[in-house]
Amino acid sequence: MQYLIPVAAAGLFLIAAYGDVRTRRIPNALVLAVAALGVVRFILAGDLAAALSGIAASVAVFAIGFLLFWRGLIGGGDVKLMAASVPLVGVSWLSLFLVAMSLSGLVVTLATVAADRLARRATASLPVPDGEPASRLTVPYGVAIAAGAVLTLAVQLSVSW
Repeated sequence: MQYLIPVAAAGLFLIAAYGDVRTRRIPNALVLAVAALGVVRFILAGDLAAALSGIAASVAVFAIGFLLFWRGLIGGGDVKLMAASVPLVGVSWLSLFLVAMSLSGLVVTLATVAADRLARRATASLPVPDGEPASRLTVPYGVAIAAGAVLTLAVQLSVSW
């Protein structure tokens, strides 16, 4: 069962990343499913202290993420997915998750900016209707969250072999 949870989580993260790229939205149902897998993992481990520290760390990540959301720096779905991922990866692996997510976020951001510049060059000669507001560039950070979580879960599995 301990191998089934990371595999199921990887599938959920893949769906979340794909959806975030296409729609810039992460459905609450996916976030709840990720959180539920974290709860199942706590139950199977049977370690109350780990469960409580995981929940506390998740609340801390959510609080910091909420501040970033409040300032318009990150999306609400991204904040929820990050917080839901913490119990799943575990507190002892939180630093790896955050570093992997941040590095993946750098790659996703650079790719998004590059794609936006290419698209602007390709459409530069097309007329723009007067009064049309410039669209704000958004980064599908759910991809980075998913990559960080899947990488962390893969390292956990490789260490347990």
